[in-house]
Amino acid sequence: MVLADLRRLGERHDLQSLSRIHPTMVFERRIVAIEVNSSEARLEAFAAVPQAETWLHHWFFDPLSPPMLYLPDDLAAVRALLDWGELVSIGQSGSGGGSLLSWDCPQGQHVAALEGSVDQAGVLTRVRARCRRADGSAGEDTPFFGGLGPPPLTVACPTGSAVVGFTAVTKQFVEGLAPRCAPLGVADRVETTPGALGIVGVLGTPGQTSFACPSDAVARGVRVRAGALVDAFGLACAR
Repeated sequence: MVLADLRRLGERHDLQSLSRIHPTMVFERRIVAIEVNSSEARLEAFAAVPQAETWLHHWFFDPLSPPMLYLPDDLAAVRALLDWGELVSIGQSGSGGGSLLSWDCPQGQHVAALEGSVDQAGVLTRVRARCRRADGSAGEDTPFFGGLGPPPLTVACPTGSAVVGFTAVTKQFVEGLAPRCAPLGVADRVETTPGALGIVGVLGTPGQTSFACPSDAVARGVRVRAGALVDAFGLACAR
């Protein structure tokens, strides 16, 4: 169990990432409790509402404060408090093997490139996302998810663009991964694919799937299942 006081916490990026993949409860928009032994992502929030005072509460509990009842709080406000942004969809392709790993770009950044290694058997051994700020400057890179492998290759979107989806070839493991890019701030976006990690064929290739963020969202983080190899890859999209 991880406990945190938001009034005393400065940087919230690690807390943000944990709260998206583990059961999380937030009390009074201040105290955060995260159950890290469970991967059942769930967010609950509660606010204390004063109740009518009773003699029992006055004499046996607290003579200075009224009794409190914790009722569900506004989840949208709590998500903003945790710097979540508005997470609108998560797409994943691959198997259920490996461990579920999650990482989100810090607030104000988006996924702009994918970097990974492919072994001689044509399997993705490790992968990470590279984040970028809206002004085009380099942001924070996620850790590598997976095992070891040859020197990594990078497939990056052009400056002024963001990853908005991907095409993957998955069998037992991920064998090919190609990011799909689109310009930022363009209503009728046209997607392009700047390259691929591994081999990604034409649509209809066995084991090949595609995922796209909603038209008003971009990739803000990755969701990966991995051990020694990459079992599954996914993106988290937000506005």
